[in-house]
Amino acid sequence: MADKDVVRTLLETTQHIFDVAQTARDLDDTPREFALALRPDGGMHFIMESPVSIEGAASYAGARAVWKIRSSRQGVSVEGRDGNSAILLREAGISLLRDEPRYRITSGLPTSCAISCGMGAGGASAFPILLA
Repeated sequence: MADKDVVRTLLETTQHIFDVAQTARDLDDTPREFALALRPDGGMHFIMESPVSIEGAASYAGARAVWKIRSSRQGVSVEGRDGNSAILLREAGISLLRDEPRYRITSGLPTSCAISCGMGAGGASAFPILLA
């Protein structure tokens, strides 16, 4: 198979795995990390419950094509390798709900001078938002 075909197949397969990982994460946001190896005989080998590098997974399973899947509330990533070709698909998620506020509103209103010059008395910022 030509290099271009290997890359195209790797990209398509990685995209399919990525889509499945996103769907699974949407149903259950328990953090997961595992590897999927495609053996030379066409069988699939999953390496679960054990942190492993993508190179280690390929070596352990005797596979040429291997994918490392990570899924959590923060996002999904799938790294795929086939021979010398590699691809990484990553979704960066952000958590909108936090246990603690990102900022705190204080009492006091800025004066017209403070608004026009951006400073309050003593050179302090006049705006009533403090970063936590």
